[in-house]
Amino acid sequence: MKQHNSARQLLISFFASALFLMFFSSSIKAADVPLKIQVAIIVKILNYDSNSASRVQTINVVIDNSSASEKTELKSAFNSIAGVKIAGKPVEIKFIAPDEISNSQGVLYLPSKSSKATLAIAIKIAESKKIPLFAGNRGMTEKGAAVSIDLKNEKPQIVINAKQSMKMGMKLASQLLKLSEII
Repeated sequence: MKQHNSARQLLISFFASALFLMFFSSSIKAADVPLKIQVAIIVKILNYDSNSASRVQTINVVIDNSSASEKTELKSAFNSIAGVKIAGKPVEIKFIAPDEISNSQGVLYLPSKSSKATLAIAIKIAESKKIPLFAGNRGMTEKGAAVSIDLKNEKPQIVINAKQSMKMGMKLASQLLKLSEII
């Protein structure tokens, strides 16, 4: 009987540990880089894009129904860089709805909670207008955005979709590519 109880306890401990690890690891992967850090890195990336000088220096932050809960945080993070210079020009920040993407110039940013439909529209327009599309998470970059900032070993990691970044008119410096994960 003792062997049966100890085997049962071992089995329960195993399953409890497995559940804990599944929960813990999924919560780590779901975490995004804080917006203020993403924004600061985006400015640096744009300064390593040799085509930035010919582009209007506007960052269009697209807010749809799925990302509306992040609106206050997005405004705080992006407004903190208004007037910062990229390629010698001051940055302007605009907060736009998905139906305004087609009229946008400069750069697009999609928050991590943006819908799949908004992502699909933004990719199509960014490719046709050759404007960079930055995304709030790696999954969006894997689906066609040009660049995102991910966490790797608890540190921000630039993720560049090489094919898409070129389609979206970016010409990134080799120094930046060496520091980034290319997908």
